[in-house]
Amino acid sequence: MGKRILKATNCTANSAVLGDLGWFPISHVLAIKRLKYYDRVLHMDDNRWTKKIFLELFKIHQSGIKLPWDWCEAVHEPLVETGMDHIWGTMPPVNKFWITTFKQFNRDRLSLLWKDDINNKSTLTDYATFKQAIYKERYLLDVGNFLGAQLKFKARTMTLGLENEPWVIKRNNGNGLCKLCDNGIEDSTHFLLTCKETADIREQFHCDLKADLFTCGFENQWNTYLSMPLPGKLMYLIGEIGQACNEEVGKIFDKHSKRLLVNLSHSRKAIMSV
Repeated sequence: MGKRILKATNCTANSAVLGDLGWFPISHVLAIKRLKYYDRVLHMDDNRWTKKIFLELFKIHQSGIKLPWDWCEAVHEPLVETGMDHIWGTMPPVNKFWITTFKQFNRDRLSLLWKDDINNKSTLTDYATFKQAIYKERYLLDVGNFLGAQLKFKARTMTLGLENEPWVIKRNNGNGLCKLCDNGIEDSTHFLLTCKETADIREQFHCDLKADLFTCGFENQWNTYLSMPLPGKLMYLIGEIGQACNEEVGKIFDKHSKRLLVNLSHSRKAIMSV
């Protein structure tokens, strides 16, 4: 579902989709629902059929017998993974708020797994430098230019379809060189900041960005951006440096970076189709 919303390719890392949408894996939601029902069953009278069935399933599970559909295993496993296996049993837990504790423990566990995953994916090298936690990104909330938001996500995750992206090299048996200018490796930095074939689009982007920053009294941020090396400029455009400086500055860079991405993508497509 997340990939459909972002129109992401199948090769897009799931961890990046979850990270930018602020979603935790569906397994987290299912575990909470199962545990809530488990807690409800524990508080039932022993004469209830639901409780009787649970107690029989519990005995089978504890004996080590594997069932085709083992509901007890589905409940027990997340408790073990979060270090809360002391909750597992047939008596209601003493702590009435144990599910709230589980939610936090499991979110912390999944966050560590997510962080480890993005740090070990070659396509998320840039992404891992500016994305430190799972939370919904503000750039996705701009309904006025959602195409720009989708392209920004692709730029953050190396799935724009540029010549130097691993899946494009594999598909085309290519060498990563830019087919627009034949002068350099076509990665995100080249596409956004240095390709000579799209210099006019970039010049207009700089004029519009400067005008907006100066109008809002952020001349220093413009000068800071200009003085940045290319990796720093890239982080302003697809990362979160602008947002870290000031919310208004972040909005300005976000608006113009999306517009730049849309214009560059249209121009690239037109040139490549000739």
